[in-house]
Amino acid sequence: MAQFGISSGALVGNEILQVQGIAGNGLPSAATEQATTLQMGQTTSFGAVCATALALTTSATLTQVPNLSVNLTAGNVYIFEGYLSIASSSGGGLAVSLGQGTVGAATFTCDTWIFNGTTTTVQGNTTALSTILPTVGGVNTCVQFTGSIRPTTTGTFAVFAAQNVGGNASTSSVNVGSYLNVTRIS
Repeated sequence: MAQFGISSGALVGNEILQVQGIAGNGLPSAATEQATTLQMGQTTSFGAVCATALALTTSATLTQVPNLSVNLTAGNVYIFEGYLSIASSSGGGLAVSLGQGTVGAATFTCDTWIFNGTTTTVQGNTTALSTILPTVGGVNTCVQFTGSIRPTTTGTFAVFAAQNVGGNASTSSVNVGSYLNVTRIS
């Protein structure tokens, strides 16, 4: 059985790698070997971190979480994941929405989990951009979400939050350190 190896490789553009095999072990001699060019899929990761807490009191109006917005380009496919450190009040709860920015989506799917400590209090799935993710009443500590999107328009993809029950005087908040991470996969 022939063994394969790489004797040299060179980046040719952003997504092309040219590879030459090591002669011997069943491969042709260096004088007759062929260089192989491979098309590599390029991924780009970027994201945003909340640097200022968002306090929500007596308001069911969706408000953008500070800094949790990224720009997406139409036609590309992205995967995303996010973590919101929250302190939802027992009366106000919390509602979260993605995509309230300016981007439109041809395809979108998002799975969501809401926790109070180590207990999952709510989980769900949506395939409609700008839809409220599963909402939560009562005291909870974090929201995690993951999914994919293929935008039809170039624009911002953002995380918004509100109290689940508007008019409640107790405060629900999205804390500093919450994040949104996005990776372009095609």
